[in-house]
Amino acid sequence: PNYGLAYAHMYQGDTKAALKQLEAYEAEYRRSPQQQNFPAVFIWNSIARVNLESGKAEEAIKAYQNGYDTIPGSNLDEVQKKTWLGRLHHGKARALAKLGKREEAWKEAELIKKMIEEGGKEGEQYWPAYHYLVGYLKLEAGDYAKAIEHLKQSDQTDPFQKLLLARAYEKAGDAGNAQKLFKEITQYNQLTLER
Repeated sequence: PNYGLAYAHMYQGDTKAALKQLEAYEAEYRRSPQQQNFPAVFIWNSIARVNLESGKAEEAIKAYQNGYDTIPGSNLDEVQKKTWLGRLHHGKARALAKLGKREEAWKEAELIKKMIEEGGKEGEQYWPAYHYLVGYLKLEAGDYAKAIEHLKQSDQTDPFQKLLLARAYEKAGDAGNAQKLFKEITQYNQLTLER
């Protein structure tokens, strides 16, 4: 019910209440035996995401770091630990871009690219996430053509990534493609924080 309540608050536009709900869930989860099976990183990432998209980028960075801090001593295997490290860099890059720290954000993106390249065959599955990140950074920087180029290579089954592409088209003056994507996004019926 914790995520359901957080979604309800988000749909009402009450990010403060959504964050309060998620923070209470994290505290409850931390005391539960579930924490031993899987760390609370997913809750922290949700807290970070709400902060990031509601204009609190510095708080987002702290939450992403708090989430990752649950990973090193966990029972997760090394592949999962590395995936969560990549998610930390991904989140930090987006938050840094929101703060206007483009060079620092780009360094995070370069770290992710290196991780993917060093991951060989297993790393290839993360290229769409890399393109999502680069598209996000380019959109924040006002380079709409490059944002479109990269976002078209991101996961277009994800409504948030599709939204970013729609925003890039809109900013580039391509109202037709933007409206087409905005309409597709409204057809999603899966409840997520991003939606």
